[in-house]
Amino acid sequence: MAAKKLRDAKRRVASYNNMLRAKYEEMHHDWKKFEINRQSHVRQLTGQEKEKKAAYNKFAGVVHNMASLKRDDKITAFPASLDSEIKGYDTGIKAILGNKTDMTDAENKAAIARNKASDALAAKHNASAKARGKVNQEVKQKLIW
Repeated sequence: MAAKKLRDAKRRVASYNNMLRAKYEEMHHDWKKFEINRQSHVRQLTGQEKEKKAAYNKFAGVVHNMASLKRDDKITAFPASLDSEIKGYDTGIKAILGNKTDMTDAENKAAIARNKASDALAAKHNASAKARGKVNQEVKQKLIW
C-alpha cells in the first residue's frame, strides 16, 4: 500500500512537472518568436538608418565640394540660338512696354463708362435684330411657293 501511494505521488509529481515544463516551453516559444521578430525589425531599421546616413554623407560631401570650389560661375556668352531668342524676347518686351501709357483714375473711369455704353448699345441692337427675325421669317414663308 505504501508502495502504491508512493507510485501515485511520483506519477502526480511527474504529471505536474510535465504540465509546468509544457507551460514553460510554450512561454519560451512565444518569447523566442517575439525576440526573433524584434531582432529582425532592429536589423531592418539599422540597415535603413545606414542607408540614410550614407545618402546624407554623400549629399553633404557634394555640397562641401561645391562650396569649396573656386571658380567663376557667371555666364558671359550664350550659344547663338539662345542668344537670339533672349534678344528677341527682350525687344518684344520693350516694344510692349513702350506702347503702354499711364492712365489716371479719371481716364480709367471714362474708359469704363464708354465700355458700358458700348455694351448697352450692342445689347439694344441685338434685341432689335432678334425681334426683326420673327417678321423676316414670316415674310420668307409667304415668298416661298
